[in-house]
Amino acid sequence: MSPLSTETPRPVEHPRRHPFRAFKDRFRAVLQLDDSPRSIALGFFWGTVIAWTPTVGLQMIMAVVTASLLRVNRLAAVVMVWLSNPLTLVPMYWLEYRVGKWMLALGGFTYDPWTRERFAALFEQVMQQDLLPALGTLADAGWSLLFPMCVGGLPIGALNGAL
Repeated sequence: MSPLSTETPRPVEHPRRHPFRAFKDRFRAVLQLDDSPRSIALGFFWGTVIAWTPTVGLQMIMAVVTASLLRVNRLAAVVMVWLSNPLTLVPMYWLEYRVGKWMLALGGFTYDPWTRERFAALFEQVMQQDLLPALGTLADAGWSLLFPMCVGGLPIGALNGAL
């Protein structure tokens, strides 16, 4: 179009974007595996450690925050958190409880025993997607269950993450 032209310029048309496209693009940019092997390996390590903590519901947030603070790969950390899912949750919790209870017994601490049957009942609740009663059961058990799980989960997670 010449500068002396009397035609009105046509507006530039932009293709319509899906409303969630910008969010999706940003999310993809944040969680890319375009990183060094060291950063990816450390992301896997910290994700595995977090997966072995009794913090279901917070694990993905914890993985992203921890990976961001430590400047390791966030996607690798988040993927490893998925180790603890409804199928593996109760067996993982049972193992970390037993290991934690054993470690605490070495230090002279004792707690109310959680039997295999109580864990099996909790596993059934989770498998039936009856999560609120399962969380209620865990809340009722309180510190006598949570503390040994934390003590046992950290070394198990660190060992698994190192492998």
